[in-house]
Amino acid sequence: MTSWHLSCKEVAVKRSAPELSEVTRYSAVLEWKTEKPVIENVTYSTEGREDQVFEEPAPGTKHRITLTGLLPNKTWVYRRGKESASFQFKTAPAPGTPFRFCILTGSSTNADSILALFPDFVIALARDEKPGNGLEKLKSSLPVFHFPFSFEWGSGGFVSLTAESKLPVALSQHELIFAFQTSSDSLTVVPDSGQYILQIIPHGDELLTETYEDGARVSLSETSLLVEVQGGEIRAGIMGQNDVQELPLLLRQTSLTFKKTCVYCRSLMEAKQYQKSIRGYEQFLKENKEQALQDDALYQIAYIYDHYLFDYKSALEVYGRLLKDFPQSRSAKPARFRLNYILQHADNDFIPLKIFEKARLTSGNDNRPDNIREVEELLEVYPTMTLRGEILMWLGHVFEKSDYQKAVSYLERLASSDNDRELAYKAALKLGDMMYQQKDYVLAEERYRKILKNYPGKQSALTVKIERSMRGRIREFLYMGAVFSLISGFLFVFLLPPVGLRLSGYKVLVSSGILYAIAILVPFVLYYEHLIPLIPLSTALFPSLIAVVYIISLIAKGFSGRPVILRVLISVTASLLLSWSMLYLLLYHFHYLFVFERLLP
Repeated sequence: MTSWHLSCKEVAVKRSAPELSEVTRYSAVLEWKTEKPVIENVTYSTEGREDQVFEEPAPGTKHRITLTGLLPNKTWVYRRGKESASFQFKTAPAPGTPFRFCILTGSSTNADSILALFPDFVIALARDEKPGNGLEKLKSSLPVFHFPFSFEWGSGGFVSLTAESKLPVALSQHELIFAFQTSSDSLTVVPDSGQYILQIIPHGDELLTETYEDGARVSLSETSLLVEVQGGEIRAGIMGQNDVQELPLLLRQTSLTFKKTCVYCRSLMEAKQYQKSIRGYEQFLKENKEQALQDDALYQIAYIYDHYLFDYKSALEVYGRLLKDFPQSRSAKPARFRLNYILQHADNDFIPLKIFEKARLTSGNDNRPDNIREVEELLEVYPTMTLRGEILMWLGHVFEKSDYQKAVSYLERLASSDNDRELAYKAALKLGDMMYQQKDYVLAEERYRKILKNYPGKQSALTVKIERSMRGRIREFLYMGAVFSLISGFLFVFLLPPVGLRLSGYKVLVSSGILYAIAILVPFVLYYEHLIPLIPLSTALFPSLIAVVYIISLIAKGFSGRPVILRVLISVTASLLLSWSMLYLLLYHFHYLFVFERLLP
């Protein structure tokens, strides 16, 4: 996972602890205060994503930053300013994804014990939030919801209601509805139908439960609940100061056709506690004998051995067990693919596979250069390894942006290899595409024609690329012609004797500007929503065309003593040539030929 860095102004800033709120599948809100007005910014990321930075537009002491464009059910890491400390949170999952949450009824909170249970969010019911009660530490890493609240999480809709309020329409369509109603002596969690899923009474000296057809009633004192939701099934456990009982309360039963897994075990895996996660899954397997539970747990164990611990012998054993016991499982296909892949590259005691997979799966981390060097060394230490072709291809992709020549050298080695014809074809095609991106259209066309000669069966795809390269050559030729025309026009005006425009000349400029403005604005008035992508082009087009009109006026003025026919011919030629050149350069720069293609039906 890439680290997030929050950077702020070069000044010592005293901040309050950050608080999470309004966490959804695709966004989250961070709030905190500073002792003096400053501009704050936040850097955030998740595994597989580059760092992103959000900066406030103006200084202030109360800071509220909304992170957008997030991915569902992902752990995101963030930092504020120059702080060394980082925080993390998890976005809401898609419907059907298992999740767990804590309901806190007491006024004191052991934040460390709650975080160790990996809940996705917390609902705090205590009326008096005392300073130092542990909630501050929770709020930096978990969404903590106080009354009143209304939010979505997975298949559930959560809302706090008074005796007079009704369930919001937006939440009424959820598969599970948790509508919290408070009174002087009880808290009730009920669905819209009025039947209890869970009723909590936060008083009493001992744990009492009453089970209903669709839920339960729980009476407890200064204790809290950990609730786990897996599909339509809901279980709860009583939280102590340092641990939680095994979820003993079955609050709602569901069909075992729902694909369930151990939520706590998965949370351990996401926290990189891989051995604990495996032990948790193994214990889960002992306690749950149903197929809908077992095959997924087996796949998760094999996945951890395979992708995180790089223990391929153990991964093969568990993959094999899964395929033997549950051949019709939904996890069977990916398990069979990975088992065959590992067996195919089991040479040299899995050493090349381990180094290559580690580099490929952790390429976003800070140690990436070291991983790449280790992979490069494999080509020298194990020249006949089965992974040679894949490694050459991967190195070509890795160095494509940072070291173009090095990327070409690796891809050339693969393209000229006879060991894997399909990989050699992909490497040759990648070389052609890279040359095209570098605007070496002649070399790209030569490369594509060479591939077509060696791989005649790929004619349809390569013909398109050859034609595209030829069009690229024409575009570059036209670009150079447009640049030459504009430079020539400017130089010609510069070399003319100094002339000044009379009032009639300025009238021409003003009238031309008005006509251009109308021509540009009318389509936007009629089709604004569809033409939004053209706003930058239009903004640059207006002054550019006015400049062209001014140059043409000066050219015409410079030939004022010439015959009328010559003046008209020069003016028309200059108008067509310079206007076309300016328009083509703008289209070339903004790449709006592609925009036009998207706008057309």
